[in-house]
Amino acid sequence: MKVNEPITNCLIDQIRTKYYPVGSVLPTEQELQQKFNASRYAVRESLRELVAMGLISRKPKTGSVVVSLHEERSFVQSHGSINDLFTYIKNSKLIVLESSEICVSENQFDDLALPIGATWKKVKVIRQKIRPALPLVVSEIYVPVVYSRIETYLGSLKVPIYALLEKITGFKITKVDQRISGCLISKSQSKYLGVKSGSAGLNIVRHYYGMQNKLLLVTNSIYRADQYTYQVSLNYDQSLSSSRP
Repeated sequence: MKVNEPITNCLIDQIRTKYYPVGSVLPTEQELQQKFNASRYAVRESLRELVAMGLISRKPKTGSVVVSLHEERSFVQSHGSINDLFTYIKNSKLIVLESSEICVSENQFDDLALPIGATWKKVKVIRQKIRPALPLVVSEIYVPVVYSRIETYLGSLKVPIYALLEKITGFKITKVDQRISGCLISKSQSKYLGVKSGSAGLNIVRHYYGMQNKLLLVTNSIYRADQYTYQVSLNYDQSLSSSRP
């Protein structure tokens, strides 16, 4: 659990129940620190997430103003570690749609960088939000065929897929490469996601590596654009600018 999660969840509940109605101002950062016995960082992260959800707007000299009772996005990902990529799992379920074995030939799956000549297990899944019931993302999961038994556990999965793979293989994921791009949802994808063909979507491809840069898992996911927000915080290292000649 992220350090700011209890604060965020409490404020969301208070906004939804109109304890803080639209137009009202949330307590100051210092007041929230005292109320939740939390650090300034945790409070600021929570407020940043509420802004990304479209629940509040932060205005100079006014503070954090409630602008909506309902978030604009189902998922807001603000993270600093691999575990934070998957905070949405607790309120969603995974459904296996189909599976097959593929032998990667030349020019196949170039965009996924699967090794030519290798046999991989391909599993197509959809993840749905539980409350309220809502399709969120359709994904293709690729693992070396030797680990194909991973499919057996997907229907009841309560952890990220990479964590399940670690348990099965005994290997630890040491690196994740992630590529994010906009896309148009195809006709076949639209029927699973409950949107019109040609609607805006978000394509996220992740490559998971173990020791010695061994590729263990590839996921190719299409998210509904109206249900996903991706947020990253970057720290500025002043030592880099000060060391310039």
